[in-house]
Amino acid sequence: MSRLGKVKKRTIEPDPLYQSRLVTHLINRVMVSGKKTIAQKQIYKALEALGKEKGKDKDEKTNPFFGFREFEADDGSSAQKNRRGGLSGADAG
Repeated sequence: MSRLGKVKKRTIEPDPLYQSRLVTHLINRVMVSGKKTIAQKQIYKALEALGKEKGKDKDEKTNPFFGFREFEADDGSSAQKNRRGGLSGADAG
């Protein structure tokens, strides 16, 4: 237990481009060695590519952040399940 007292819970500030705390959280996860601007460039570039891909489907340019929200909401049911090869211990004999 700390002798200095209670520690305040830090709040994540929204990112300057999309005003979203979710994007800021993603940038902080991608950031390596405190290089925040490099992480921001990578995330914004990926969101822009996602927005262009979504724009092709609807024949209009969409906000890339909404595409990210749709991707995040996906439950993964369309993804293939990993299947292990070989026999388990019970089936081997």
